[in-house]
Amino acid sequence: MELLEDVDPEEARAIVDPALKLMIDRYSGWHLGHPDPGISPDLPVAKTLPRISIPTLVLVGDHDLPDFQGIAQRLAKEMPGATLRIIAGSGHMSNMEAPQVFNELVLEHLQRN
Repeated sequence: MELLEDVDPEEARAIVDPALKLMIDRYSGWHLGHPDPGISPDLPVAKTLPRISIPTLVLVGDHDLPDFQGIAQRLAKEMPGATLRIIAGSGHMSNMEAPQVFNELVLEHLQRN
């Protein structure tokens, strides 16, 4: 697990806030008034993690909520082909808060695998 270079929170916020507001404004709320059409798997997904051997990149911001950090840690620990990378200074929206770091990590992962 490697903590990547710090993101300037003010700079990230200036980019993320308007983009997030636009996404929220465009959201119709359809999912709030309709049942989820998805079908639950027979086996809880968490129990299948040891069988997932495909190279997987798990990204999490070091300012993300503790629950999401815990989920990222679990994925990286229980999936044999997983690599955990932590983006310093970033929260839950690391793809928007630190797009350059995020994109570099994804491209590096794709090129290696």
